[in-house]
Amino acid sequence: MIAMPAQDQDMVVDGIDCTTVLNTHLEWTPEFAVHLADGRSGRAACPRADTPSVYEKGADRRAVTARHVLAEARSALCGRPFGQTSFDQALEAYRPRWGHAACYGLSAAHFEARRPGPGSGGPGMPRLLFNLLNGGLHAYSLPVAADFTEFLLVPRGTAMVPAIDAYRRLLPAARTALADLPTRDVGGHRVHEVGPEPNKAALALVTALLQQTGLGDDFGLMVDASAGDWLHGDKYVLPVSGRRFDRDGLIGYWLELIDTFDLVMVEDPLAETDRAGWSALRAARPPHCRLLGDNITSTCPERLPALAHCVDGVLLKPDQAGSLSEARRFARLAGRLGLPLIASARSAETDSPLISHVAVEFGAEYLKVGPFADFSSVLRTNELLRGAMR
Repeated sequence: MIAMPAQDQDMVVDGIDCTTVLNTHLEWTPEFAVHLADGRSGRAACPRADTPSVYEKGADRRAVTARHVLAEARSALCGRPFGQTSFDQALEAYRPRWGHAACYGLSAAHFEARRPGPGSGGPGMPRLLFNLLNGGLHAYSLPVAADFTEFLLVPRGTAMVPAIDAYRRLLPAARTALADLPTRDVGGHRVHEVGPEPNKAALALVTALLQQTGLGDDFGLMVDASAGDWLHGDKYVLPVSGRRFDRDGLIGYWLELIDTFDLVMVEDPLAETDRAGWSALRAARPPHCRLLGDNITSTCPERLPALAHCVDGVLLKPDQAGSLSEARRFARLAGRLGLPLIASARSAETDSPLISHVAVEFGAEYLKVGPFADFSSVLRTNELLRGAMR
């Protein structure tokens, strides 16, 4: 008889604790710990996004009193046996009282307590998507005056360490290239002016850096546009350059960029509410370029089947789903629909390596770890490296 995986077996919750910790934006956030009767424990907090989707459960970020939640959670959950699914089902009854952050933090802590050990339980290691330049209104690391929130590198090979070393070679060149450029204020951040057509100029800069360092064959280019924030009425208004497009104009703009810079992935190129635009762009884009759905799919299993024809892959952000069992259901459904998974950290995280564990266990093809100027990205990467060496 084949034993069930440990994460699927019922296990008594022996204790729950809560403390308050800092996230990467120096904001206070509650972090929960779940202790199981066999001695295992897990801890987790709820991350936060700068550009949340209108569809994600995590859009409700109201504050709760951690002490009040902790007392009720101990009374409701301790001393009872749960699997991940039954634990998350029990949390749903309290979501109106405790709020999204507390329920997600408890779900994630329970997942961390129950997950398989490092180096086991997953189909393989994801490839890292490397953040190089940042734009938009929330540019914190190597910032440029561009409309797109992230300019990323997609490794062409599957080996993690050579890809990290190649990225390490590229970072000093990028810092040097930006150092002498003029800066201006965008969204309260000092960002570098890269040219009169900033999105093209930023992509041209990345292309030039890859050629100068001899890494042009090592990486493809990816853009995360976060275009949900651009839609105003029936027009798209780009937040930094101020350019205005109707739907057809923006689709034409994307096709030009994909062709000129040989983009291999584009994330959220249109608003999550513009399903017709997504369908039209996917039908017109060259087959080598994947359109990745983030806000449009919002890690929501109920939304995914009707949107599968609009995307070539989907972002997996467990807090969007509200619980780890819902995130797993989304991942399994994406697999059945033939859609690759890209696990992703969010804008404001703690030092939790949760998303690295999720990426491995759920079989993500890629992981967006975030800019390495944020040390939490180093923590997530190190967790993968430890697993890969076992």
